[in-house]
Amino acid sequence: MLNEFFELSIVESMDYELQFQTFHLNQNIWEVLMNYYDAFHERQLQVDIDMPDEEIMLYADPSAVIRVVENLVSNVLKHASGSVQISLKEESTSIVFIIRNKTDVMTEQDVERIFDRFYTGDTARNKKGTGLGLSIAQSLMKKMNGELFVTLKNHQFIMTCQWSKRT
Repeated sequence: MLNEFFELSIVESMDYELQFQTFHLNQNIWEVLMNYYDAFHERQLQVDIDMPDEEIMLYADPSAVIRVVENLVSNVLKHASGSVQISLKEESTSIVFIIRNKTDVMTEQDVERIFDRFYTGDTARNKKGTGLGLSIAQSLMKKMNGELFVTLKNHQFIMTCQWSKRT
């Protein structure tokens, strides 16, 4: 927990600068997902991945993007059951990465507080994490001029990263 709190304080520091460059987003996301293959299997999560074959280029900090994706996947591994849908798509003005999973325990109040430091929602979630991973991910997304938001719809917990396309 101390390491995550330290990382959050560094990320939120005004002195913390990201190293922006153009890179292949698909490749980076696939690498993260493959690193978690065994963990998905151990948790018996059925993962449905929808990513285009053509490369999506993103202007951002690759290591920050990887950290965001890792934190979102880590959240899913701690709290999801059943199936997980992961998608990446390029829209006319943005690039959107979404992870969704079924939940019967999340409430709208949880969603409203999900990015609060140390917030872990229901008691089942309290034992499994520090409540800092999504805060770190959101801070990194803001530093990359992107957005990370969550929604709860039809018992689906949906985490969405959105970056504006560079013109």
